Amino acid sequence: MSTVFSACVATHHLVCPITRTTRSLSTNPNDEPALPFVVKSSKGTGTTPGFVVKDAAGRTYLMKLDDLGPRQPEISTAADAIVSRIYWALGFNAPCNRVLYVREPDLRVDRRSVEKLRFGGERPLTEAGMLAALRRATRGPDGVSRVCTSRFIDGKPVGTWRTEGRRSDDPNDVIPHEDRRELRAECLLAAWVAHWDSRGPNSFDAFVATHGQAGYVRHSFLDFS
Repeated sequence: MSTVFSACVATHHLVCPITRTTRSLSTNPNDEPALPFVVKSSKGTGTTPGFVVKDAAGRTYLMKLDDLGPRQPEISTAADAIVSRIYWALGFNAPCNRVLYVREPDLRVDRRSVEKLRFGGERPLTEAGMLAALRRATRGPDGVSRVCTSRFIDGKPVGTWRTEGRRSDDPNDVIPHEDRRELRAECLLAAWVAHWDSRGPNSFDAFVATHGQAGYVRHSFLDFS
């Protein structure tokens, strides 16, 4: 992997160079999911149930259910969508998270759909199992289910990143993370938006190719609910 990274551009891709006139809180219309979804698998990890799905345009999303019950409806999905957009607007790399209302026919399973088991392994995911999980989501008076979708980040996954130290396989990563001003600033941002789960497992590194084997590692924040 270090051979590939040796051709990276000479910058650290944790934040994007922005100005107030070129960055906003609006979403990219190209990220709007196209129904219906085909369920590839259940989510498998984390406390919030959900699915990995592919939309009609072939794009892959993580779909999380709004499942905190009648006492706290909409809180988890709203936080994921709103806070990810604030991070993005301030220059940090974050996925496009959207709140959607879906009906049962909007999700389909096929012969390759699997249910990831809690303690490892998997088994075929049935339509009945998928619908049973979906019915745990907050439901509107017309029967629609509230979910949050997060489009998979572009590039080749290369793990997560930590708030201290450096990636030894990334020649652009020359400053210890604990000394980076943007990460110290993110601590204040996380406190302001009550993003208490901002930590290594909720980060994502992707190798983004530019030409040939050249490219760079882009560092992103994930999971804001």
